[in-house]
Amino acid sequence: MKTKYLLLLPILLLTACSEGLSTTTSSDSTSLSTSTSSDTTISSSISSVEDSSSSVEEENSLETALEKAKHDITISGTSNKIRTFKNPYYISGNTDYDSEDLITFGSRAYDRLSTREDGETTDITYYKDEEGFLCEEYLTYKNEIGLVPVTDSLGNRTLFADSYSNPFLNLQVEDFEQVDESTYKISGDDSSVFISHLLQEEVRGDIYFTLVDEDITTIYADNLQGTENYVSTSTYTKVDVTLSFEYTLSTDKVNIIGNTITPSTDSYPELDALFSNLTSFRFNNLMDGEVTMSTYFDGENALYQMMMPGADYANYFDMYFVQNDEGICDLYWANMSEDDGSIYFEPNDPSYTEMYQVSYTYQELMSDIKSLSSAVFTKDESSNQYIAKEETLPLICENIIPAVYDSLGLTSYDELRYAADSLIITIVDDSTFNMDVKAVIANGGVSSTITASFQFTDIGDCKLPYTPEI
Repeated sequence: MKTKYLLLLPILLLTACSEGLSTTTSSDSTSLSTSTSSDTTISSSISSVEDSSSSVEEENSLETALEKAKHDITISGTSNKIRTFKNPYYISGNTDYDSEDLITFGSRAYDRLSTREDGETTDITYYKDEEGFLCEEYLTYKNEIGLVPVTDSLGNRTLFADSYSNPFLNLQVEDFEQVDESTYKISGDDSSVFISHLLQEEVRGDIYFTLVDEDITTIYADNLQGTENYVSTSTYTKVDVTLSFEYTLSTDKVNIIGNTITPSTDSYPELDALFSNLTSFRFNNLMDGEVTMSTYFDGENALYQMMMPGADYANYFDMYFVQNDEGICDLYWANMSEDDGSIYFEPNDPSYTEMYQVSYTYQELMSDIKSLSSAVFTKDESSNQYIAKEETLPLICENIIPAVYDSLGLTSYDELRYAADSLIITIVDDSTFNMDVKAVIANGGVSSTITASFQFTDIGDCKLPYTPEI
């Protein structure tokens, strides 16, 4: 029994000590634990504030950089485009080329110069007109620089913003994903839209941007993927496209987008003399060199002769345009009396004659032929003809061909006004010249050619062949 007590004593002592230590240790532990938790919370809060501050600072830097990039910028560097035909039959047409690119985005213009390693060069400049449409420059009939809309095969205009506006205008800060401290990327639809404006390519993938001191300094991408259609006169197939590039971006050293053409310095005094005298003139429609219709413009009114051009007396269906108090031309036409066959003029009734259903001003009926500049022509010495320069087409005839025939509903010359493919002037004498115009209209692979021959002649004292009684 003694032995048992002796054995129990150490156990009891250990138990007592253990309980005492447990209490003390528990208290100390609680105190230590509380202190450690508090320090950890403070440290975590500081870290959170620092991370939040850093995040806000980075977001603000990106926002500032993006705002800068949305103004005039120049992008330059190297791109690589690989085209691989899906059909092995066309494998010989596969290409893999590097290009040196210089691209400038202005608020009202776009310019791109790309030189491929095989020497092929792409040099295009487009402009935005007042209505926001995509345009190219041309030389007007006055030898001034103008803008003509770029149209598709169906004649539809294209908005400048759809393809050639600054690609950063379509991006917001939320579209970027941060990759590391100075690198961001865009993907998916954002990358597709961006590259369609940057290089007019239909590809997608990851596009990376380097941010330095609140500026986007580089743009690069590797293996953007897409598929395009290959179309020729006898082939329609698919081509896989792989596009890579590495560009630098500048917002302070932006290339100035200038004019693609300049006014001509050529001059032909004999032509200018003919044009400037046409304040009053006779406008003839020619067929095989013969006059078929004539209209006389005397500076105020106009006389149209259908049956007998140039006659000094009235004939059936001659027409007389007279300005009213509002400056609009009223139409009178020559009818024939059933009683004695005499000719008399009566006011036009569009519901009866089915002509001149819309009234025009005198200026709209005639033309601005007197402002036509000889500088927009080149003289062919061998034929003694004056050929309109290519840069004046297609709108050189817009203000030159009188609208009188169109207004009467007899024929339309709009194709020649807005799509002239060539214009040739031949001098007849010191007061007369002939004008041959051709337009080629293409639509979906089908084309038609329209031609017309006109004659302008100075009528000197502004006199009509006769003055109708109305």
